[in-house]
Amino acid sequence: MKILDRLPYSKKHSTLVVREEIVAVNHNFVISRSQLVRWAGIQPELLRPLIATRLDGKRLTTREADLWLHSNLKGRRENRRDRMPFRLNLSEGIIIRPDEEVRRIRLPLLGLRALTDNELVTTIDGARLEVTIRTVSKFRWPW
Repeated sequence: MKILDRLPYSKKHSTLVVREEIVAVNHNFVISRSQLVRWAGIQPELLRPLIATRLDGKRLTTREADLWLHSNLKGRRENRRDRMPFRLNLSEGIIIRPDEEVRRIRLPLLGLRALTDNELVTTIDGARLEVTIRTVSKFRWPW
């Protein structure tokens, strides 16, 4: 049995109606406002708003954006310059958390839907403290 068979997860993109408001169920990517500005140089207000969503009981707006994954040198933070980044298509957009919540969650969250919709293989090696994300075909993205 696959783990996805046991999780409250569906390949179908879904929305809910909450008090007459359409709310997206988003499993793509969550980042704080300050992280988006500092790391990507992007002001959230410049990203096209898509649909309302709820996160931790707060109403937020998803924003149109894709994500680029860069290969790093093993055991280091530096990007590999000899490899092209891989574009994650995030059709449901991303969620940008207000800065006051940064203390609770320090890093961005890459969701399961972003991985499955882009047909990526993810391996977590707890003993080595390593996470590997790659395409099924090594010819599409040579990590």
